[in-house]
Amino acid sequence: MNPYPFRAVSRTLASGHGTHSRRAFLRTSGTALLIGAGFATGVGRAHVAGAASTVTIGAATVPCQAPAYAAFAQGYFADEGLDAKVMRVGDVGAILPLLIDGSIDAGLTTVWAVVPPRLPATRSLGDMVITAGLQRGCLALSVPAGSPVQSLADLRGTKIAGSKFLYGGSLAESGVNPDTDMTWSPAPANAEVFATLQSGQFAAVQSADGQGALLEAVGAARMIAMNNMAPDESFYCCASVMSADAVNADAPRAAAITRALMRGSAWAEEHRSETAELMLPSMTVPSQREITQEDMEAALAMQAFVPLAEEARPILVNQYEQYLKYGLPVDPAMDAESLVSLIFRPVTEELAA
Repeated sequence: MNPYPFRAVSRTLASGHGTHSRRAFLRTSGTALLIGAGFATGVGRAHVAGAASTVTIGAATVPCQAPAYAAFAQGYFADEGLDAKVMRVGDVGAILPLLIDGSIDAGLTTVWAVVPPRLPATRSLGDMVITAGLQRGCLALSVPAGSPVQSLADLRGTKIAGSKFLYGGSLAESGVNPDTDMTWSPAPANAEVFATLQSGQFAAVQSADGQGALLEAVGAARMIAMNNMAPDESFYCCASVMSADAVNADAPRAAAITRALMRGSAWAEEHRSETAELMLPSMTVPSQREITQEDMEAALAMQAFVPLAEEARPILVNQYEQYLKYGLPVDPAMDAESLVSLIFRPVTEELAA
């Protein structure tokens, strides 16, 4: 298993095969104009005509969605015999409701979205399932750029706007008791993150969707924890998620969607500059200034794209052990292995090395 370790920001083009010709294509193709207005399906490759299965993929206009952007741009859905369309949304939190009401067939959303408190009361555990882990690093706990807080240990005695279960293990490892040494309040919506940081009411504020990485890239905030930093560097943030009914009804179709997203994740990991250029025109996550190519590269460098199928299972079990220990509400109560067995349905093989 290659965990794709956290890497420094790269300011140069990736040197993979076809990199420069691909960049030229994205700039000159008529289809590339659609990327500027959103992003197009099947950029760079012709769709499979006729018998292709039509699918709709949800994709948020935020950095952590790179696997979906790359999968469309590299034609991976078409490779898998899928006629894929995209439904764009502003934030990752909108993906799960669209999956539940059947508006989309799959999308990238957080691994904890398929369990309480994000899973609606009208759905049972196991109704929505993860088919592959794809990305790490979209969730952050940030402080204002000029804050004296330098580490999690400095948060003792403070107020935090965030979810305790997501940071409990990291805080405990820093010598802080997350149950007694700080006060927790709900995390703000994306549009309110920067204002909440600046309000002075909280020492640290949680952000999702890669917003913390962008705020740090533009000098507006500083991350002191994220799920691509020790001790949580192996924890997943976003995954390929589908309804269990859809997987049961057509497992080969679910596998094809998952493979395309896994391939997109692997491509984004190896072609960060091109991925940043591809995504930049579509970004809507609040960042306090117009996002530049350099900002996008910096934000993507703070994330890791790690596509794993069955090999993600022990990672998810370890992750949920921490979440359950520090207050993730699951009813009925169960251990992490049992929980993962309900919500994780790998439907394809691992990608070839």
